[in-house]
Amino acid sequence: MKKYLSVAALTIAFMCTSAMVQAQPQAGRAGGPPGGPPPEAAVSDSVPDSIQVYKTIDGKELKAHIFYPEGHSADDKTAALIFFHGGGLRRGSASQGYSIADELVPTGVAVIAVEYRLLDTAGRTLDHIIADSKSAVRWVRANANDLGLDPNRLVTMGHSAGAFLALSAGVTKGIEGKYEDTSVSSVPNAMLLWSPTLTRRDNAENSMVPEGMTMADLIPATYLRGDLPPAIFITGSEDPIAKPDVVKAFEEKYSAEGNQSTFHIINGADHFFADKEQRQQAMDLMAKFLDNMNYTTAK
Repeated sequence: MKKYLSVAALTIAFMCTSAMVQAQPQAGRAGGPPGGPPPEAAVSDSVPDSIQVYKTIDGKELKAHIFYPEGHSADDKTAALIFFHGGGLRRGSASQGYSIADELVPTGVAVIAVEYRLLDTAGRTLDHIIADSKSAVRWVRANANDLGLDPNRLVTMGHSAGAFLALSAGVTKGIEGKYEDTSVSSVPNAMLLWSPTLTRRDNAENSMVPEGMTMADLIPATYLRGDLPPAIFITGSEDPIAKPDVVKAFEEKYSAEGNQSTFHIINGADHFFADKEQRQQAMDLMAKFLDNMNYTTAK
């Protein structure tokens, strides 16, 4: 019989992993993520078919960068992948999703790379960013008919901190932004979680935990239950940030609640999947997952 870690034990394990993230030396461009560029930051010359504002908050417009399959029309009911970029919640941009669109749009899904607020402003806290992830899903679902998308085939995807948000949109309860229409579900129909960091370490210089809450209120482990979306978890065997044993423990707990999920380790891969062959293995797994869900037009 399998033994599953309790939520408390998972929380401690995730926080220990996140603490190590903060200690990693910086490499690559100044101020960039540790260890090199994230895999979604691969150079792409693609241009979105449409850029639309999905939310305006605190005077800031948050935009959705939309890529459609060839020949798409507003009358279609295309499955859509909503992508959240990585960067530790403190850096990064929606353009990091353009190379993801290059890979997955040819399979017949739309890719929507979304902007979200970052922890770069005093007083901005993690609940604000989680609320943005939910807003993005709600906006796509509420406007699916106008966008030519299927509101019942929406997938969230992210790498690293982006995977944290993709998961949070589907799992976390009780964290909502101002003026949200909660009659529209923010829960995606499936989730692609690539090198997911499953919690965050608070920062004394700019606390990400709002007054009256604890980090436990803000992490997906606290909200695991049944009836959650099918999910795929992918991490590298050499990932010191999204450690395979920690991600596997979470996936087992997710599955034990009665949810459909799979876990994959890419041998030799680090957190950023810098090796092209290893990156392609991850992309192939995600494309197969979407195909098995009947979200693609692949033959």
